Amino acid sequence: MKGFALIVAAVGLAVLANALPSVSKTYSIATGSPSGIYYPFGGGLASLWSEHGEQINMKAEVTTGSVANLLQVHRGESEVGISQGDAFVAARQGDGRFKEPLRVSALLALYPNLVHLLVPAGSDIKSVQDLIGKRVSLGAPGSGNLVTARNILATLELPLNELRPYYLTYTETATGLRDGTLDAGFVVGGIGVGVVTELALTRDIRLIPFSDEDMARLSEAYPAYTAFDVPVGLYRGVNQPVQTVSLWNFLVVRQDMDESLAFELTRLALTHREQLERVTYPARYTTEENTRTYAWDYLHPGAKRYFDQHHDEHDER
Repeated sequence: MKGFALIVAAVGLAVLANALPSVSKTYSIATGSPSGIYYPFGGGLASLWSEHGEQINMKAEVTTGSVANLLQVHRGESEVGISQGDAFVAARQGDGRFKEPLRVSALLALYPNLVHLLVPAGSDIKSVQDLIGKRVSLGAPGSGNLVTARNILATLELPLNELRPYYLTYTETATGLRDGTLDAGFVVGGIGVGVVTELALTRDIRLIPFSDEDMARLSEAYPAYTAFDVPVGLYRGVNQPVQTVSLWNFLVVRQDMDESLAFELTRLALTHREQLERVTYPARYTTEENTRTYAWDYLHPGAKRYFDQHHDEHDER
């Protein structure tokens, strides 16, 4: 009788447990420095996912950038991350900083990053080739900024041992340029990135252009690198268009993320994109068309299912 009572009690507890509402799981998105765009962009995504997603509680994490984010997602330390396209492709192939291929896929193409090669306005540096012998910030260890700067220098045959390289964060780079302890700095960030906007307000600066020949060599070596004209007025002191390098950022997850979760994260991000645009300007580039153009070959099956289904629904209308 006692055993029967225990069985009944156990069944009752199980029924009660099933009747209780399920507790939402806390997820994290690996972003970047608060002075860049990754952090506010990731924070905006975390907010909309948490607000509109059932049983999704997302938080944004400050990180050193793309390389760290890819490793965290691969290891399962973060469910989602943001990465530059060049670092993402290198991670999948096990190239560069990655000793083995990482199990990462994309949900979305987010927005293009621009390579801001910054110098004081009075500098004698006029081209990328003039960096030889100069004090140049390439980006923080673990950042996509550093990956891109190294790729550019190697492709244009500017050996690191002929520069005086520094490995600094966005904020440290801006401080060095403002204080005169740096001659130049690479800031690879979204259109209108805050650290460049703020630096231009406190220090007269110039953006170094990439020539057509530079761009041809870079695009041949890295097809993801395309030319982009920084528009007049985007930053104080930019009084004529400046040709620079652009590359896309991806929203990344592990390849084995649950397909339904990947589908839902993709759906929510696009359905509520206007909410994200109120947080950060570059979100206007987060579109189905751009994802199909720049990230399709890398999409997670859950994201691809969303795009296929959404396309079918659109055709039926």
